[in-house]
Amino acid sequence: MEKCAVLLSVLVLVWTPLGKSAEVPDFCKLFPPDGPSCIAYIPQIFYNSTSQECEEFIYGGCGGNNNRFDSKKKCMETCSPQPSGPKHEIMPLVPLVGRRSNKACTLPPKTGTCYARMPRYFYNSKTLKCEIFIYGGCGGNDNRFVTARECQLSCHHKVEQPTETPGTDQTDICLLPPEPGPCEAYIPRYHYNQKTQKCEEFVYGGCHGNQNNFINEEECMKKCKKD
Repeated sequence: MEKCAVLLSVLVLVWTPLGKSAEVPDFCKLFPPDGPSCIAYIPQIFYNSTSQECEEFIYGGCGGNNNRFDSKKKCMETCSPQPSGPKHEIMPLVPLVGRRSNKACTLPPKTGTCYARMPRYFYNSKTLKCEIFIYGGCGGNDNRFVTARECQLSCHHKVEQPTETPGTDQTDICLLPPEPGPCEAYIPRYHYNQKTQKCEEFVYGGCHGNQNNFINEEECMKKCKKD
């Protein structure tokens, strides 16, 4: 009986949580106002309860709410505290470069809901290039980078060019059926339809597929349309 009691105690010890998360203030769930009340241009940080990250926005200098910090460190300490209780090994932070999802790299540029004018880069999955756009300072999506290099490192390798089929010449590729590939991006592309003799739009998943895959209708017709 004593052995059973000891075993039960061990099991309870193993499955007991290491500590509860400290309570997060309610203001951490608030978002910056849709527009600045004043016209100052002050870069600040707010906690985005949706993405669970601290993000930059532009503070106009008055009004607003308490979800506003001078640094990401202070923001994370306040709104995303570590669990209390015994400390364990902390894994080092990994840079975000190269960790954006395929889907994020295919999103359109999004200015967001604020009114700053911050030059940023987004990956254009149609032109396969990183291009500049103006970010408003808050909101938006993950297809947003501070530099063109960060954008290229994060996204360029993820939207692959269609793989060439060995032994297939340039005429034969126009006879191939549209092939989305196994990835799950959403990239509008064109393929040549031999039956209708037209270039038609289809959705490319972002990797593999075949060579009957063109960025625009003009390129498709130039390659496949017979005189």
